[in-house]
Amino acid sequence: MKNNVKIALIADIIASKKLKERAQTQKILSTILTKMNDDYSDQLESNLTITLGDEFQGIVRDVKTAFLLIDRITLELQIMTKEQLDDDISLRWGMGLGELITPIENKEVSIGTDGPAY
Repeated sequence: MKNNVKIALIADIIASKKLKERAQTQKILSTILTKMNDDYSDQLESNLTITLGDEFQGIVRDVKTAFLLIDRITLELQIMTKEQLDDDISLRWGMGLGELITPIENKEVSIGTDGPAY
């Protein structure tokens, strides 16, 4: 894969407005994303960042890591929300491949980038 091609991951919680414990679900999601950002720091060009209450995005260096993140985040969110809130949570994922027309200004926050990768 060319160096200028990026992998953008975008996800949101399906039907989040109908959740019984929406605020607690968002806290669980935030905890999971922090863990993934730590565990996959070397493979992330821009950290997984909550952009709106139930949506998040990040930029990943390789496809293998992108699919690992999709699996781990989905599974951990389902397990944690079932155990803690007795709720069944699902994520809707999008993955884009392409260039960015804006630079990554800050690895810690995946906001402000744009381009065909999205």
